[in-house]
Amino acid sequence: MRSYVILSLMMLLLVTAGCSLRTSTSVGNDASDTNPAGCDSVKASCDLPTSGPGGVRLCVEYGSATSTQALSDAETTCKSAQGAAWDTKPCTTSGQVAGCRLSNGLSCSTSWAYAPATKDIVEGECAPKGGTTIAR
Repeated sequence: MRSYVILSLMMLLLVTAGCSLRTSTSVGNDASDTNPAGCDSVKASCDLPTSGPGGVRLCVEYGSATSTQALSDAETTCKSAQGAAWDTKPCTTSGQVAGCRLSNGLSCSTSWAYAPATKDIVEGECAPKGGTTIAR
């Protein structure tokens, strides 16, 4: 199952790659613990399908400070992924196990993983990218 999680998280990075986001690594208890400027409200989200049998569902939220161009790029990438859904609402919290927040102070995205993923798997994928793990 771990390989499916990694594959899903790699797909997620393709969605967020246009933002060039970086921050220090830490672990928070909820979104309010790790809410840098630009993450205070959600402009849009991309709900990604599972990556295959045993895969995990991911949903990426784009914060209020995300540039128009980065948001447009993310929307295009999202809509090109099979089964993905673009929305102007936040991701559903039902079933979320943890998130990975990437921010550079100007832009922000939070990638939420759903069961059967675990917080440890999300943290293991988030930390090397300079993200902040948000536990649910």
